[in-house]
Amino acid sequence: MSESGHVYIVAGPSGAGKSTLIKRFLSQVDGFRFPTSVTTRQAREGEVDGDHYFFVSSQEFKQRIQADEFLEWANVYDCYYGTLKKTIEDSLASGEKLLKDIDIQGAEALIELLPKEKLTSIFIAPPSFSELKKRLIDRESESPETLKNRLAEAEVEMSGMDLFDKIIVNDVLEEAYVDFRDILLGQN
Repeated sequence: MSESGHVYIVAGPSGAGKSTLIKRFLSQVDGFRFPTSVTTRQAREGEVDGDHYFFVSSQEFKQRIQADEFLEWANVYDCYYGTLKKTIEDSLASGEKLLKDIDIQGAEALIELLPKEKLTSIFIAPPSFSELKKRLIDRESESPETLKNRLAEAEVEMSGMDLFDKIIVNDVLEEAYVDFRDILLGQN
């Protein structure tokens, strides 16, 4: 693996602002790539297969597990998510900087699997649990059952934030973005 390749993983509960920070950063800064993960969940409005995720059936995902194609994979909210080995290995070997949104289970796996010098882990936390609940309700994409599950999972995810190299509390978006950008550009 090349010395210049690096993976930045970003985790945190749904509604903490991971996607917002990542999208803004990638739209403003060159030299980073967002690796496409594989999932069995349904595409959300505006998501494109092969861009946001590779959307596959549960059967195909399980076949890929058997073929040992994943560096890590997890079942989250009754859907599978996985990071392809080939994507990460090829990117590191070619010296690319990857910026990856990942669930807590996947983050824990990558923290264990990738060399410390090749990985920076960032946890995005909400300012409070009540604010997180408000954000999830406000985005109007969650059924009552899904909301309940996401809030329960958020408690588990928040308890694992000590594993991460950096923690950003996303209270004021602009301040969180500056902290996020500075970490990725090596200024923090």
